[in-house]
Amino acid sequence: MIELLICKLIFKVNQKVDQNHFSRRRSKEVLDYMEISESNNILLGRLKDLLYDIENYDSMVLNYAEVNEKIETLENQGQEKLDSFDAKYLNNFIVESIGEAPKELSRLSYKKIFKKKRQEKLTEIEEYAKEEELAKEQYYKVFAEERAEILRKENEQFKEEWLELNKTRSNLQEQLAEYEENFSKIDFLPEKYLNSAQLVRIISNLEDYRADNIKEAINIMCSEEQLEIKFKQLNTRIENLEKSLDTLKVKISDNIDSSLDNIESSISNLEDEMSQLRFDLKD
Repeated sequence: MIELLICKLIFKVNQKVDQNHFSRRRSKEVLDYMEISESNNILLGRLKDLLYDIENYDSMVLNYAEVNEKIETLENQGQEKLDSFDAKYLNNFIVESIGEAPKELSRLSYKKIFKKKRQEKLTEIEEYAKEEELAKEQYYKVFAEERAEILRKENEQFKEEWLELNKTRSNLQEQLAEYEENFSKIDFLPEKYLNSAQLVRIISNLEDYRADNIKEAINIMCSEEQLEIKFKQLNTRIENLEKSLDTLKVKISDNIDSSLDNIESSISNLEDEMSQLRFDLKD
């Protein structure tokens, strides 16, 4: 009886010990999970802030390109006016200065005229080209003031807009440089993943509990990207096979049509020969 009581007591003690051990282990697991969860929340916060900065950076890059294009357009407007002015006066100035340009030798005339004449003609063309360059230099000197005035008027007309655009471009350059400096200091994510498309996927993997840390999130993303590449390659191969199959079907159809035509022609020839034989037999 006493032994039975002792056994029961020992069992209860062991049971209590096991319960305490399980409880401590369970508490540790909960604490570990809370610690991981808190760490992930901090990481997610940093990643989302980084994503916000990258999206702003990308937007600024587009804005910078647009501003550059507008500045280039304004600067080209003066050149367009100059080109229009030169188209009106340059050729006339050259003709008045050195006369009309000699006609180029055509292939036909090149063969017909004598070698000496050909050489004289080529020399004349070369000499005119040299004089033409000198005449152009003289033209730009003679019309220097008129051309400068055209540019001055164009620049004055768009001066305020041009200055404002250049100010905007300088501000954007400073902001972009600041962002790039900050990006270079990031130590929790490799540089090659500093783009909005991949960063969104990394964040998604962490938020959906597909990954417990950034390394796992990156590995999952890279695996999925490889699968997508293979899927695209397979799709491309399927499309190419379908095109080849269509081409083959057309060729087979054309060959069948051609063969049928040949068979019909042969049958027709045979029928003609048989008719001729019957006719000969009757005779």
